Amino acid sequence: MLLLAGIFCVFGAASAEDNSFSAVQSKIVSLDNWANDIAYSAFGNYVAIASRDNHVRVLSSDLRQIYIHRGRDDYSSTSVIDFTPEEDFLIFLKYESEKAIGVLDLENLEISDRLIGHKNQLVCMDISPDGRFMASGAYKGELIIWHRTAEGFEIDQEISIEGSNILKVVFSRSEE
Repeated sequence: MLLLAGIFCVFGAASAEDNSFSAVQSKIVSLDNWANDIAYSAFGNYVAIASRDNHVRVLSSDLRQIYIHRGRDDYSSTSVIDFTPEEDFLIFLKYESEKAIGVLDLENLEISDRLIGHKNQLVCMDISPDGRFMASGAYKGELIIWHRTAEGFEIDQEISIEGSNILKVVFSRSEE
């Protein structure tokens, strides 16, 4: 039995003239499966949805679907997605395998990079507030810190934590 799920979001716009805030609530997509993650871009131009049927969908602010990635059926579904702070890329786990990270260029709506480095199944990811770093965690204690360069993301550090699974990574949101 499939679960029919409607996903709702709120897009808002602040008016510089009168400092008012208006919001529109709209049904943006119906899924025949669970939504694993929903990400909103920093400036409200995009929303991304990762679903259990191994699809990643990107919608524009006018709620049109502008991109869809259909993952393979032979590995578990994409469960973590996030936008870079500048709204130029969408990063998502399990791009072509359970160990690969996809980088979607939002200007061209094409995969611009495929990040390989993990030996085990990816579980979590976070992007630093300034967009210069990304951390990805996997089973069996694998943690990789990626540095963003002009050419894309490159491995900065690989950290192994014996006897543990990395289930969540979070960069500090502090300015210090």
